[in-house]
Amino acid sequence: MKHRFYDAKMHGANWDALKATYEPLLDYLVDQDELHTVMMMMIGQPNASHTGVSGGPATGERPVQTRHPGFDVVADASGFYKVGRLYKDGPADRDYLKIKEGNFIIAVDDRDLKTSDNYWQRFTLAAGQKFHFLINDKPAKEGAWDVTITPVSGAAFGDLQYARWVSDRREMVSKASNGEFGYLHIRAMAAPSLRQFQLDLAANRTKRALVIDQRFNGGGGIDQELLGILAGRQYQYTMGRDAGFQQPRPQNFYGPMVVIQNERSASDAEDVPGRLQGARPRQGRRRADDGRGDWNRC
Repeated sequence: MKHRFYDAKMHGANWDALKATYEPLLDYLVDQDELHTVMMMMIGQPNASHTGVSGGPATGERPVQTRHPGFDVVADASGFYKVGRLYKDGPADRDYLKIKEGNFIIAVDDRDLKTSDNYWQRFTLAAGQKFHFLINDKPAKEGAWDVTITPVSGAAFGDLQYARWVSDRREMVSKASNGEFGYLHIRAMAAPSLRQFQLDLAANRTKRALVIDQRFNGGGGIDQELLGILAGRQYQYTMGRDAGFQQPRPQNFYGPMVVIQNERSASDAEDVPGRLQGARPRQGRRRADDGRGDWNRC
């Protein structure tokens, strides 16, 4: 990065000073994901677009992966960890396992687990293909039962966390609007996300207004398709010299909309809010005439 960045002055960032700042964190890292996180934090300091780190271990090295049981682990004053949030459709979300939020984790793979232990090391350096937990409804071995779970990879657990995150925010918007506003999240500017967007849009068709969340969307290349749907007309098209033209009516939403972005919305995701504001015709928008103001300004 220091010797190949296009700007020799690194956008004003002191690269040697940044190394001195982030290097001490290496002693506390557990796995490759954490290493990449620290590296990305450092690379982000020059504030340049489309920069980062990716890739696995060098050829010949055995990859080390952190596996996840499908629930959060939280520390308790008893000295034991407890089962935190259970993720829907995850490996621990099975009735026959009899795991509930608030249960105590007494041991993992026949080794006692206390809050003084780093449970991430157990999840990363596990010997077998399954986790063997000793679970209890009290902080003691007496009366505990064995639970065997087939863990999932970090990527799969990320999907479970994402689904829960979206569900929580959908409920938040519904509660705040008394069920009148719909919510959807666009995870990436890619074909699977476009298909999910179309399904979510259909599910929210009867809502009075729509919150479109693009936070943490890293980009892609479907802005034209999204804008065509949201604008209620084909946003961009090619017409041959001797061909006629017929404007199609794509699936769309005619009520007021607001698009949410944050500092983690990148690349193609950044194109949508501004272009939508200019592309959507004023006619067809609805006004809230109930004393709460014009929702078209959201």
